[in-house]
Amino acid sequence: MNSHRNEAHLSIVKQWDADNATDLQAQDLVTLYALAFHVLCERTLATLSSITVQVVIERVLHEGATHFEVLANVRTQEDGFNFSGLIENHKNYSAADIRSALQNLLSELL
Repeated sequence: MNSHRNEAHLSIVKQWDADNATDLQAQDLVTLYALAFHVLCERTLATLSSITVQVVIERVLHEGATHFEVLANVRTQEDGFNFSGLIENHKNYSAADIRSALQNLLSELL
């Protein structure tokens, strides 16, 4: 992906985060991002096949997990991501690490 485009997406995600998630605790932060990913995947499924969407999210998660240990707790499922592992293990990570990982994951998916 184009580096400039990725930076633009990350900027948009960070602004969304600042507007909606600034004061959230780690577990609530994961829940909010899970909802954002769910909505994005649902909208994407309206125009792309489920197989295409699954391939994209698996690639994005795999790439993200190589850079962010936090994402090892996230799994894929037919309709998107499953954040239950991260919700269960959120206390093992700082809110800043979770935020950074989820911001980058969301920007890559965009």
